[in-house]
Amino acid sequence: MVQRQLTTLTFCRTIALPLLNGGTGGAIFVYLGSVIGMFFVIVSMAEMASIAPTSGGQYHWVSEFAPREHQKFLSYLVGKFNQTPQPVPLLLRAMHSQTPCA
Repeated sequence: MVQRQLTTLTFCRTIALPLLNGGTGGAIFVYLGSVIGMFFVIVSMAEMASIAPTSGGQYHWVSEFAPREHQKFLSYLVGKFNQTPQPVPLLLRAMHSQTPCA
């Protein structure tokens, strides 16, 4: 039940900005733009996985494909970004919210 409430709260918080700023049409076009953009990210990650299959994930690909002088720092940076995902603040805000869509 808690997971369902968090999903509802997160959806309400996430959809509020496009609806208030651009209306229904804006929300639809932002969603479509996000879907198209993520499609290209997924295709490029699939291409990297076919070139260098590994269980290391993105930080291994960064280490392999980045210039030698930047490999260690960029691998660390990507690993840190994967360790602390971006949705955490949004989920915490939704969890502490008392009204569903306020």
